[in-house]
Amino acid sequence: MFDLSSIDWIAVLLATLALAVLGGVYFGAVVPKPYAVALGREGQPPASGALTYAGPVACSIVIVVASALLMATLDIDSMGDALVF
Repeated sequence: MFDLSSIDWIAVLLATLALAVLGGVYFGAVVPKPYAVALGREGQPPASGALTYAGPVACSIVIVVASALLMATLDIDSMGDALVF
């Protein structure tokens, strides 16, 4: 089964923070217009509220923890193993 003690939680926190920052920069500065079109919000003011910021971060935490669990369970501990994964 999954062993949560084998996860480096500081690395999970840092990876989640990095994913949130990179996602914010990408969708907010690099491709804001195509992103608004894809969401169907073209010509509307930007969304605001807690869900706008907390939703992507919560999804990022799920992605990073799932990846960490898979890497720990599959004993991926080198770059070569990660590339094969």
